[in-house]
Amino acid sequence: MEIKSFVILSLLVLTMLSCSDVVNQETEINIRVYNASGHQMNSIILNGLEYGNLEPGEMSGYQKHELAYEIASVSLYVEDSKIQIIPFDYVGEKPLRPGKYTWKLELDADQNLLYEIKED
Repeated sequence: MEIKSFVILSLLVLTMLSCSDVVNQETEINIRVYNASGHQMNSIILNGLEYGNLEPGEMSGYQKHELAYEIASVSLYVEDSKIQIIPFDYVGEKPLRPGKYTWKLELDADQNLLYEIKED
């Protein structure tokens, strides 16, 4: 009888441990950056987190954000020029749901930074 109880308890513990990873993934906001421009982007910072340098067409790894919105604070360098977007505020914005997102960064003909966010 004790062996049966041990097996049942062990299966219950293993089930609970395997579910904890799923719960953690569903509560996190993970964001990566994609350089969709034809220029190297250096010292990329999105919402205060450093993403480093990205060659044209290159994508960063995911980073965990505690809170993020569809508008973001972004700064980077292209050649010697600093380019940035700084939101005035987040009034009326809803936080992103937990999940994985890609920020696609581009430059227009006047070197203005354009971005688009996509849920992965």
